[in-house]
Amino acid sequence: MGLRRVVAAILFSMVLVFSGNVSVFDKGALAQDWVASAQAQIPPEQMTTKAMPADGLTFHFLKRYSPAIEKLAEEAPALRERAHQNLGLVDPAPIDVWILPKVSDYYALRGEPNRAPEWAVGLSLSGRSTIIVAHGGQRTPDDVMFTYAHELAHVAVDHARGDVPVPRWFHEGFAVMMAQEWTPERSEKLSQAAARGQLQPFSKLTRTFPSHQMSVSLAYDQSFHFVRWMQDKYGADFWARVMRQMEGGADFDGAIRAEAGITLPEIESQWHEQLSSSTNRWSILADETIIFFGVSLLFILAYIRARSRRRRQLASMEDDNSDEWRYDPARYPLPGD
Repeated sequence: MGLRRVVAAILFSMVLVFSGNVSVFDKGALAQDWVASAQAQIPPEQMTTKAMPADGLTFHFLKRYSPAIEKLAEEAPALRERAHQNLGLVDPAPIDVWILPKVSDYYALRGEPNRAPEWAVGLSLSGRSTIIVAHGGQRTPDDVMFTYAHELAHVAVDHARGDVPVPRWFHEGFAVMMAQEWTPERSEKLSQAAARGQLQPFSKLTRTFPSHQMSVSLAYDQSFHFVRWMQDKYGADFWARVMRQMEGGADFDGAIRAEAGITLPEIESQWHEQLSSSTNRWSILADETIIFFGVSLLFILAYIRARSRRRRQLASMEDDNSDEWRYDPARYPLPGD
C-alpha cells in the first residue's frame, strides 16, 4: 500500500507540474540553463491577428487555431475583468496574447534566445505585457482557456503592484484562484500535508518555489488556499484594498497589516491552525494504510463473529432432533452467493 501511495503521489505531481504554468516576474527569473537559441519553425505567413481594442487585447495565433481563438475571445474579456476587480485595477494596459504550438515558438518568431523550458505551457512577460499559451499536442481549447486565465492573473498582479515587490506565493496563489484550477485531489493532498505538519512556511516561498516536484506541488496548493482564505476572511475586495495601500507607498507586508489589523505572520499562524485542526481527522481517515488496516480488522472481526454464530447454530442443531428444521438458502447463503 505504501508503494502504491507513493507512485500515485508522484504521478499526480507530474501531472500538476507538467501541466502547470511558468511566469516571469523580473529579468533573469528563469534559470540560464533554459536560455538557448531558438530556430524558427513557424512561417510568418501562417500567423494571423485578432484585435479587440475595446477590451485591450490583441491575439496572435496560427490560422488553424481560429476555432480555439473564437472561444477564447468570447470569455477573455470577462476573465480579465474578474482579475482586475479582485485587484482594483481601473485602467489596465493593453495585453498581447500569443497562441502557439509551443511557448518557445514565441522567441523563435521574434528571433530571440529561448527563455522557456520545453515543458512550459504558459508564460507571462510582465515587462512586455505579454501572455504566451501553448496549443500544441493534445491541448484542447479549454486547456488554452485555463492557461490564459492563469497567465492573465500574473500580468494583472504586475500591473497592480507597480514597482512594489510581491511574494511568489501571492503571485501563484492568486493565479490559481483566478483560473479556478482547484481540484478535489489537490484539496485532499493539502489536507493531509496540514495534518502531518508538512506545510512550508511562506517565508520560504517569497522568491522561489522548491525544485522538487512534490514540494512545488504543495507550494502551489497552499499558496492558493492562503490567498483565498484571506479574501474570504477579510472581504471580497481585500486584495484590491491591499493594492491601494501599496499604491500609497506601503510594502506588501505593511499593506496587509493595514487592512487586516495584524501582521502577516500572525495571519499565517491563524490560517495554519485552522487548516490543521479542521483537516486532521479527515486526513487520518484518508490515509490508505489506516484504511487498509481498518478494513482488514473489520473483515477479521466479521469472520470471527460469523464463525461463532455458526458454531452456536450447529450446537443448537445437535440438541434439536426435530425433523422440522430445513436449510434456508436465503438466511444462510454460501460464499459467493
